[in-house]
Amino acid sequence: MVSIDERNEGASLTIADENNHAQEEPDEPDPHEHLELAPFVGKEFSTDDDARRFYNNFAYRRGFSTRKGNHYVSARLEKETMIKYVCSMEGFLKKPAHPTTPEKDKPSSRTGCKARMKIRWRDGVWKVSVFEDVHNHPLITSPSKIRNLRSHKDMNDEDRECINDMRAQNIQTGKIHQYLGARHGGTKNLKFKKRDMKKMKRDEENSKRMNKMQRKGRKTQEYDEMESGQEDDDVESGQEEEEVMESDGSLENMST
Repeated sequence: MVSIDERNEGASLTIADENNHAQEEPDEPDPHEHLELAPFVGKEFSTDDDARRFYNNFAYRRGFSTRKGNHYVSARLEKETMIKYVCSMEGFLKKPAHPTTPEKDKPSSRTGCKARMKIRWRDGVWKVSVFEDVHNHPLITSPSKIRNLRSHKDMNDEDRECINDMRAQNIQTGKIHQYLGARHGGTKNLKFKKRDMKKMKRDEENSKRMNKMQRKGRKTQEYDEMESGQEDDDVESGQEEEEVMESDGSLENMST
């Protein structure tokens, strides 16, 4: 957890750094950096999520976005045994057979790119079985543009915890964003923007509101069940009283 003093100091340092580097051009990524972290056939991963993260980090340095493609579920194992992660430009978008709105004359957002990484579940681990890195579209080299791609809009648990801690100290979103930028070597290296942080706050508030409504609903249901149970007990006790009164009356008749 970051203390309030560290936060304020970091935020002020970040503002200074942003001003100092405002006129500087962003560093161009090393064109050969991705080769050191490239997947290869036979590489192993403990989980499919580790494989997804690895390929997505590679794509971030390479300059493209990723998504999950085809996958195969084994009926015998009842789990996925093959997953293909592809470039976001893979395939082509299908036009609806009966469009409800007039078609706009705009190019397709996909180019049929063949870049992909396929993994298979073998011997208790996930192994890369196919890796292709040939793209048929331009790759993005600007860090400020790469972070806007869908698969790279990511916020790790450490940054999320730091944001929540600083919000608890009533620090503004802009200063939190600048502080995190200083920790990561500049805001251009962050994979999220201030609007993403605001969206995270709204989502958390909505989640808390829904949980509160659900708890209230459960309490109302429990109260209704208690009331229903009490009514059943009253009915049973009334029936018992009537039975007792009837038995008393029959005994009186017998005595007379």
